[in-house]
Amino acid sequence: MVMMMNTEKVTVSLPKVDLIRIAEYEKELKLSRSGIFKEAVELWLEAVRTIKMEKQYKKVYADKKIATEDKKMAENLLPVALEIWPKY
Repeated sequence: MVMMMNTEKVTVSLPKVDLIRIAEYEKELKLSRSGIFKEAVELWLEAVRTIKMEKQYKKVYADKKIATEDKKMAENLLPVALEIWPKY
């Protein structure tokens, strides 16, 4: 059973040279133009999500208070970790 996706048509204007290059990939990847654009948008959306998460991580870890708390927690847990894992 094929699940139908909710789709909507869009109109995009691109330079001809880009469309020529896309047409080459259509043949190589055996994808329709829509398929190529769908994959490109999915990759872009994932990249934007990743960049956004990385910025949030950097903001949190740049916070000196959190860094200090993390260091204290690691120091407190070290004896427990050494009981479980041998020293190397």
